[in-house]
Amino acid sequence: MRREPVHPEVGKLFTEAETSAERIVALVRCAVGAAAATLFVIVVVPATAPDGPVAQHLPYILTFSIGYLAVGIISFRLARPGRFRGWMTWLFTTLDLCFWGGLAVSVVVKLSVPTNYFIASPPTVVAFVILALVSLRTNPWLQAYALSFVVAVFVCLFAWARDLGLDETQPPAAVGQLLQLPQNVMRLAMLVLTGLTLAGVTYRTRRLVDRAIVETVQRVALTRYLPPQLAGRMAQIDDRKLRQGSLQQAAVLFVDIRGFTALAEGMAPALLSRFLGEFRGIVGAQVHSHNGIVDKFVGDSVMAVFGAPEAATGAAADAVACATGIVDAIDGWNAVRRREELAPVVVGVGAHWGEVFCGAVGEGARLEFTVLGDTVNIASRLETATKEARLPIVVSQALLDAAGVRAGADAGWIAFPELQIRGRSGRLQVFARASRLAAV
Repeated sequence: MRREPVHPEVGKLFTEAETSAERIVALVRCAVGAAAATLFVIVVVPATAPDGPVAQHLPYILTFSIGYLAVGIISFRLARPGRFRGWMTWLFTTLDLCFWGGLAVSVVVKLSVPTNYFIASPPTVVAFVILALVSLRTNPWLQAYALSFVVAVFVCLFAWARDLGLDETQPPAAVGQLLQLPQNVMRLAMLVLTGLTLAGVTYRTRRLVDRAIVETVQRVALTRYLPPQLAGRMAQIDDRKLRQGSLQQAAVLFVDIRGFTALAEGMAPALLSRFLGEFRGIVGAQVHSHNGIVDKFVGDSVMAVFGAPEAATGAAADAVACATGIVDAIDGWNAVRRREELAPVVVGVGAHWGEVFCGAVGEGARLEFTVLGDTVNIASRLETATKEARLPIVVSQALLDAAGVRAGADAGWIAFPELQIRGRSGRLQVFARASRLAAV
């Protein structure tokens, strides 16, 4: 039933969980041992006849209680990171069962409990407690072992008590009917069903936890290379469906630094790394705040997508707002750079709306989630056009129409001659933000 971890981190996380569970079980042991010893001394001893069979049994109960408390203290001290080992769970569970078995035997021998009534004795209740404690370890094999041990003790005690010829005197008829062998068999069956149910719950819980941990580890690994929005989706979808992809309407936006080569000349590697990190952080923050996804960073260029991998209402409007937001954010960055006597940064932003392929591309384990298609090519060409036209923002009419933005100078957008896109027949109507017409 127990599966081997499929990822190195899974074993580590399960060990941590099992160590924590063992500490909880150890605390329960301490509580049970201390409570049993205290109650017997305070409640049972004063009310027990000195020469009665219960009085003869008290030393055994106190011994078991104190011994169980000691096991709880030892197991609690050992259940720590670096000290705890997997085999300790089996050892302490076996000690739990042995203490319980010893208590059951002492009840039969010292109190001469008739066979038919033994299953109603206190050790029966303790058996349920032990099985419940075992279920905390999320180990179905350990649960099956504990259940087998408990059932074997019951069966052996039934047989042994009959061999000893213990008194079978019947109580009043009403009670006797409830405690006859058939009813006791039903109680034993309930015990077995309880143990099997706990084992099944434990197995199911472990499977779910195992799956959750594996998916979390995979998602964490993916977020090192992908945006969190995509990492969660890729961790939930199989490779075949990812490779199949889908066609949908989306906005694609490109950002590029003008004159980056000249700007980067003379920069020390550490300064260049800091510069690109700040630039990407500014652009990434704008994209995320406008519900977009950074598809990729390539040097001083950024590609962002709006409305993918899931279609979203308002994706086109988000792309338009993001384009102006990026330029405004770069202006704010330049204000800081001027105070530090650093050269200003000029960017070009191009965006387009249309149909894209959305899915995973690559071979083997190296898959990259991206968007492809004519829309991507046009958006890239529009970003290039900002350099040729010396304008910071150029977008297509298709994007403004999809965003519900009215084109025209009175609306803040100036039309330019229809742009010829290399490799594409026909011309494309494009617009630049009127407030951004200063030469760059």
